[in-house]
Amino acid sequence: MGETDQVEGVIKFLLKHATSPPPKEDVIHQMNLVRTRLFDDSLIGQYPDGVGYGNVSVRHKTGFVISGTGTGGERVLQALHYCTVVEFSIESNYVRSEGDIKPSSESLTHAALYLADKNVNCVLHIHSLCLWKALMTTDHPSTPADAPYGSIEMADSVARIVSDQGNPSGLIVMSGHKEGLIAYGRSPMDAIAQIEIHRSQTKLKVNI
Repeated sequence: MGETDQVEGVIKFLLKHATSPPPKEDVIHQMNLVRTRLFDDSLIGQYPDGVGYGNVSVRHKTGFVISGTGTGGERVLQALHYCTVVEFSIESNYVRSEGDIKPSSESLTHAALYLADKNVNCVLHIHSLCLWKALMTTDHPSTPADAPYGSIEMADSVARIVSDQGNPSGLIVMSGHKEGLIAYGRSPMDAIAQIEIHRSQTKLKVNI
């Protein structure tokens, strides 16, 4: 996997964060197992220049639990590496979170998927140059090329795609975010299965 041509990890939304105890282990357990598998396959990780990529989340109560900013380089995350987004507004570009760490810069994108379909319970943002290139040559659902990561435009576009597809499981190509893809599903295993399906179709097996 080559280095990305975009900087990831810069929070672009208005954030109100309160330090508090991290999410409970039972909330993050399955998601964390899936994240480790993604890390082991270099779909989440850190580039040689130190820039991390990829993040994961699960729906929780009226918000969601998401991996914290700057955690891409860690193989196995602890509870303290996650925080809870308790309130958000895509229109106002606003996120309120709680935990030991601030939320991922892609939090609004995750929020948009949960808003678009009540049956979406997990979102995985990964990087794969090979899969990204393969799907970019098809008519696979993708965000506009001018929608940057972590933006209102990105959040709005993924929400439209999920609503139009009418399916709580799928994979979205982030056209304007080289290497970037978003998998989502009813559970962490359902979400990672979407990656497996598309990698199998392009003969790029993921180790799950």
